[in-house]
Formats: sequence, structure tokens, C-alpha cells
Amino acid sequence: MKETTNVPLKSQQREIPDAAYWETLRRAYYAAKERCSYQDEEFQEYDEELKEVFENKGYSGAATEFAIQYGDFGRGLFATRDIKQGQVVWTCEREGVFCTKAEWRLFLSLLPHHMQYDVVTWAYVMEWDEDTGEQVVGLDLEPSALLNHGGSDISKLDDTIDPSNIKPANLECIKVPDTEDDWQYLAATDIKSGDELLCDYSKFHVYDNKLQWWQDDWETIVEKENYY
Repeated sequence: MKETTNVPLKSQQREIPDAAYWETLRRAYYAAKERCSYQDEEFQEYDEELKEVFENKGYSGAATEFAIQYGDFGRGLFATRDIKQGQVVWTCEREGVFCTKAEWRLFLSLLPHHMQYDVVTWAYVMEWDEDTGEQVVGLDLEPSALLNHGGSDISKLDDTIDPSNIKPANLECIKVPDTEDDWQYLAATDIKSGDELLCDYSKFHVYDNKLQWWQDDWETIVEKENYY
């Protein structure tokens, strides 16, 4: 995408990411991780397994055909064929995890401005450990990052959501049996070709979170458009 200097990114039509876009995102992720010391072997093992997934299975965990295009909520994922209720639509094994401000901000600094803007709007805080309550920033490093919200009214928690424009979710997010980190999106209802794929953000995004540095970056990059 050719960026302009006088039009805010939030006002521009964002580019449709291609395979090269996701490859750039993943390269920046691993470059940032290699330059930061892991605080816990668990996160290092996670990233090693994640890298293996990308190398062996490609850049997308889609179990069905999809298209990235513009819709009611900006860029989104759309079904290109009918999908029956209960069918697996997506398996999420490609989620980047940031547990420190240093990792996150180094990662952002390695991206061009338009990608910094994208990833901050796509990222979310999630609970990593139910026992300790540890929270991390998650970011899908594949097209599932473009799934838009449907279902519950989260407009009071997320001011980017218009409460008058919320549609029912047609995907259900479930934990994959016998795995620690994998999730699947199943069709919650019959989905027609051309329908946008929508998931309920409240099922995984911790809105009332403790990561102030992540909130600060949202305000810095998305609202004020200052970049690293």
C-alpha cells in the first residue's frame, strides 16, 4: 500500500494482506524474540513449536476456503462456499505471544508504520495461566487476525465497536482436545457462501486487564498515530 503523509492511517483504506505480508509479520516476531531474553522456558518452547508449525503447515490454519475483502466492519474474512454447522473452519496454532513490554515494542519497531497500526488493532490481552492469572498479549500471525466481532455487546469495553452494528457470531471458539495451546473455530450455524466469518471477542479477550503498557500503545499508535 502506498501511504500518504497527510491522511491519517485510520482514514485510509487498509491494504488486503497477502502471503508476503504474513511472512513479514512472522519474521519480525522471531527477530524480536531472538533479541530479547526469555523469562521462562515455557515461552521459548512455545515459540519453537510455533515456528515449526509455520514451516510445516504454511501461513494459514484455515480448514476451508475463504476470501479477505472489505465488508461492514472493514477488512474481514468471508466464506467462499457453504459451510455446515459444526464444521471446523479454522485451527489456531499460529498465535504470537508477548509477555513483556520490551518484546512487544521491539516487535513493533521492526514493522513499517502501516503494519504497526494493523497489529495494535488486531492484538488482544489474554489469560495465559488460569492458576496464576498471568496475562499476555496475543496476536494471530495469520489471516485469522482479520476475524471481526459478532455476538455479545462489548461496546462499553471496546469503543471501536458500534453497538447498533453488532451481528450474531457464526463461529464458536473451542479448545482442541489433548492440546495445551490450540483452538478451533467451528461453524456455530450454517454459513452461506459470501457471509462474513464472525467470532465473539469476549470469549478470549480480557478487556479488564492489567497490562497498562499495551493500553498505552493502543492510545499512542491507534489514537495519536505516533509510531516506534
